[in-house]
Amino acid sequence: MLAIALAIVLRWSGDPRLGPEQLPYGSMLVAATVIAWLVGLRPALVVVLLGGFAANFFLQTPRWSFESGSEHQSGLPAFLLLGTVISALGGSARAQRIRAEEAAEAIRRVEAALREAHDELERRVQARTAELAHTNDSLRASEERFRLLVEGVKGHAIVMLDEAGAIAAWNAGAERLFDRAADVVGSAIGELIPGIDAPALLELAYSGSIERDAVRGDGTVFPIELEVTQLDGRDLLVGIVRDISERKRLEALTEQRQRRADELRRKAEELAADNRRMQEAARLQSEFMANMSHELRTPLNAIIGFADLMHDGLTGPVSAEQRDFLNDIRTSSRHLLQLINDVLDLAKVESGTLQVMPEAVDLADVIGEVRDIVRGMASDRRLEVELQLASDLGSVTVDPAKLRQILYNYVSNALKFTPEGGHVAIRAALAGDAFRIEVEDTGIGIASEDLRYLFLPFRQLDASATKRYQGTGLGLALAKRLAEAHGG
Repeated sequence: MLAIALAIVLRWSGDPRLGPEQLPYGSMLVAATVIAWLVGLRPALVVVLLGGFAANFFLQTPRWSFESGSEHQSGLPAFLLLGTVISALGGSARAQRIRAEEAAEAIRRVEAALREAHDELERRVQARTAELAHTNDSLRASEERFRLLVEGVKGHAIVMLDEAGAIAAWNAGAERLFDRAADVVGSAIGELIPGIDAPALLELAYSGSIERDAVRGDGTVFPIELEVTQLDGRDLLVGIVRDISERKRLEALTEQRQRRADELRRKAEELAADNRRMQEAARLQSEFMANMSHELRTPLNAIIGFADLMHDGLTGPVSAEQRDFLNDIRTSSRHLLQLINDVLDLAKVESGTLQVMPEAVDLADVIGEVRDIVRGMASDRRLEVELQLASDLGSVTVDPAKLRQILYNYVSNALKFTPEGGHVAIRAALAGDAFRIEVEDTGIGIASEDLRYLFLPFRQLDASATKRYQGTGLGLALAKRLAEAHGG
């Protein structure tokens, strides 16, 4: 509608030069052509139809009326036909222009997409190329590290084998282990490890390790442990060889030590059995000695008693010579009785039949009683017996008879080996819950190398002293066992 109005106005403005009779439909053709080009066929046809009527009304004389002269009656149909043709041509041209523009736009978009795809593809190619380069560098570095690792392993021999069992490569550890140069590459593994071939290698790849004897370059044979692994996707095997000479040596040493331990255990069991037999024999001997001592002491007491009666003249008069004989009988009988009593007590201790009957006694009184018993012996030899007793001795719980026997054996032993004019000291003091008695003399003493024999029964330290001093070697041994029976 705007195009029609504008065409009428323009035509009116041209009246002064054209006149009202010239080209009444020309401006409408221009308007239809412009609309067909800019908007399309259908709006152009509207302009032709309405424009023809508008030109007829506003431009065709007489104006402002649809009436026209006979000379202009064919103008409107001609305008409508010509306008329709022009509109069709303009619409077609516009459609072609639009299609061309759309095609050009599509081409531009395709070109842009292609450029973008090309750029993306190039970027991806560059990224992939960089990634592949990095991967190749990493692979080369990894292979180098693996090579250095394999070459650097000195404690194990690493051998790469092909499917035929030939050596493809090995490390420095293998060269050192087998004492062979690198020219062994290509040789069969059986040259180094006899009895190993390709089937055996494949079996080892699935079964684990095996121990075999290997051969060094100088021909020496040594034990090894072989472990085989098959590389994935390749017809290659990797063998790891370990020298187990030290392990075999330790196993042999352990086996030898085990045999020695078994032998020592067997001997210990034999010794234990012998010891049990000896203990049983000692027990039986002690029981026999205890019984025999009892049987001997009964008649000996009768001999001593009758000798005393005869010596004292209670059975009739005796001469001086007979009294000397009877005195010898009494002395010898008492010595024999003391010997039998010591043997009996020792046998009781050894057989475990000795009875200890502890009771509370005054320790100083017991020591004084023993001093009084040996007073006569000491006086005959002009020996001084001194008591050095602590003031807080008090009462102790012991078997008084056994304590007197212990102390008497020590003091009499000291008096026996102390020369005339000597000195014997008896000391006693408390030691916590126990007490300690010491006997010191100025006698001949004991050599340090003889101390280990001091408490052995029937053992006198000096054979030469046996001729000078009487004794059986039982006194100190019995004293020790009686002290142990008291827990001392």
